[in-house]
Amino acid sequence: SLWPRMADIHASSRREFIRAHQAGLTYAGIGVALFLVFLVATFPYSDALTGVLSPMGIAVSSGAPSFSFPFGVSMDEVRLSEAVPGSRPFFESQRLNITPALAALILGTPGVNLRANAYGGMLRVTARRGRTSTALSFSASDIHLEQYRALAALGASIAGVLNADGDAVVSQAGIAGDGAALRLSATGASFRIARGMPRLELGSVSATLSLEHGSLQIRDVEAHGGDVAFSGRGVIEVRPNLPDSTVAIRFTLTPSRS
Repeated sequence: SLWPRMADIHASSRREFIRAHQAGLTYAGIGVALFLVFLVATFPYSDALTGVLSPMGIAVSSGAPSFSFPFGVSMDEVRLSEAVPGSRPFFESQRLNITPALAALILGTPGVNLRANAYGGMLRVTARRGRTSTALSFSASDIHLEQYRALAALGASIAGVLNADGDAVVSQAGIAGDGAALRLSATGASFRIARGMPRLELGSVSATLSLEHGSLQIRDVEAHGGDVAFSGRGVIEVRPNLPDSTVAIRFTLTPSRS
């Protein structure tokens, strides 16, 4: 029939074109590969990271960056803190790997993919800076809360292994322009109210949170398998001065039968 013969003709034409232009296609492929290598090798990783975080009022300190195969850089002893002299770090990582986000390579806008070894687990973040805000997508796995020194500095004694994922938009306009959706779970969770008091075992904890227009919605908070089982939901109206925030949360507690 006519159609199979036409398909054979087209396939034969493609093969002949490839054979006739094999050298040119090879050089073109090598050129594209070298261009991508050049983009990755000359990408300003540290500047991109600073450009993404500085609009959020976050300062970065670390050791000297080193090249990370096949592309990207690694930074050791990374600390993030508020961009205020004397601020304590709120995040620390033994090693942070940075690679450029695809949009950053193509458009030249600040955007990075981060992978951090921290608190016995792994944190992954994609950060993209816009005109007036920074968009974040993140996931955390096997984060050991007892290793998070910022909580201890606040006097909180919390333990457990945390897993979380979510998205957030941090606006230069402040908390009223921020937005976020967060899902988290923890196993082996426990806390101690004060030194000398017994630790309260919470078991497995899960929660879903969302932030919009300064209102933090707490949904589907549950804990089971510990000294008490509880569920709850509520809302926190976040103010620029955190002590002025209003809290309306309702919990239902059930003591463990054991």
